[in-house]
Amino acid sequence: MARKLFFVSSDSALSVASVNATVTSFTAGEPQTLPIKVQPGMVGARLTYDIAANGQRFIVNTAVGTDTRPPLTVITNWTGLLKR
Repeated sequence: MARKLFFVSSDSALSVASVNATVTSFTAGEPQTLPIKVQPGMVGARLTYDIAANGQRFIVNTAVGTDTRPPLTVITNWTGLLKR
């Protein structure tokens, strides 16, 4: 029976490949990229997606909205700036 292996590709896309495995052999089909992106930076950090047993539904960790906070600025040797 052919089974499916789901994985996150190097461009953060969820991909799938059909696999056949026995005690003595393993074969994999051509991977197909699904139209689902996983949040960059989350890959390998923790579980970023899960798939229903039938392979038809996905839950994916993604960013919602945009981050509108200003960037953090760190000033080193600030006491030296006071003497100017």
